[in-house]
Order: sequence, then C-alpha cells, then structure tokens
Amino acid sequence: MAVFKDSKELLEYIAGAWERVLQIPELEKELRKANAVALLRYTDPEAFFYVDCSKDPSRVVYEHMERPAELDMVMSGDFGNKFMCGKTSMPVAMMKGEIKIKGPTSLLFSMLPVVRKSFDVYRKLLEEKGRKDLLEAAEK
Repeated sequence: MAVFKDSKELLEYIAGAWERVLQIPELEKELRKANAVALLRYTDPEAFFYVDCSKDPSRVVYEHMERPAELDMVMSGDFGNKFMCGKTSMPVAMMKGEIKIKGPTSLLFSMLPVVRKSFDVYRKLLEEKGRKDLLEAAEK
C-alpha cells in the first residue's frame, strides 16, 4: 500500500516542504543559481509540481508551465518520501530505475548539495504534522 493516501496528501507534504525550503533565503539563493525549472512527477498516487528556480524569488508551481522544465523527474510517492527523508541515494536510485530523469544529470548533481539540506525541512514538517508513519515508512 502506498504511503500517501492520495495526491492531495503527497502535495501537502512533499511540495509543502519545497515551499518551506524556498522561504529559507540561503537555500533559495543557492537553488536560484541553477536558473532552472524542475518538474517532479509522482506515481502512486499521481501528482506533479514544478520547482521554478528561474524566477526571483523561486517558487513552487502546481499547474503546467509554458516554459519547459530542464529537469523532468518521475518517481513513486513512496520513493519521493524516502528520498526527502534522506534515506536513499540519487545515483543508486537512478541505476535501479526507482527514479527516471530527463534532462542534464550534471544540472541535477549540481543541485544535490542544496537539495540534501531540504531533507531536514521535510522531516521537521512531518514531525510537526504528527506523521511519524511517513518517517517510519522511509526506513523500510
């Protein structure tokens, strides 16, 4: 059974964490250096959102954008939760096919150091909302 009951719940936590990340000036500034748009698409449940770092300030977008995304990532909601909890490696996940990425992997890897800093934001959000179940699911 999927860790998120529906797309609304997935967006509340994963996209919600990204919204918080973009409110932290030093993290937003580092992400904006990429001057890129990332499309994050999820399966089980189906959901998507963009992290648009091409604008000042960067933003999370919930509808389709005119500008094509430089990075297009597809993963399950379960993998998204595990990744945001910092419990999996992006290179290993790519090799295993747990995440599919279109776009320059060099761009993705250049953003990973700041993305890793977002893990604490996600875990704190889950703790605040009493979602110990999602933290525990990431351990499996």
